[in-house]
Amino acid sequence: MRARNALHVSLVSAIVIGYNYTIMASTKAGGSAKNLNDSNPKYLGVKLADGATARPGMVIVRQRGTKVEPGKNVGVGHDHTLFALAAGKIAFRTRRKTSFTGRVLSKKVVDVV
Repeated sequence: MRARNALHVSLVSAIVIGYNYTIMASTKAGGSAKNLNDSNPKYLGVKLADGATARPGMVIVRQRGTKVEPGKNVGVGHDHTLFALAAGKIAFRTRRKTSFTGRVLSKKVVDVV
């Protein structure tokens, strides 16, 4: 809003009246929008279940990091995707893995047998 000083001159009576008036905004305040960006889905997860038949090159698991580790006849892509290196059946199992701190972890492993 802006304030203007103006003089009002009345033609009827020769009296000069001074007053302040304001000019209002011509448009409403729009505000700002946040959280409107969204990314495309990545379609992560297990693609071939336990006991499914795999051919070489077929994707078994799409993942971020190695939540599931590769076993026999399974390769790892640059984005940690697990894929079959040979034809066979998918088999999931768990393996006890000791970290460098001595903590024992149970990790999932996928094999193609």
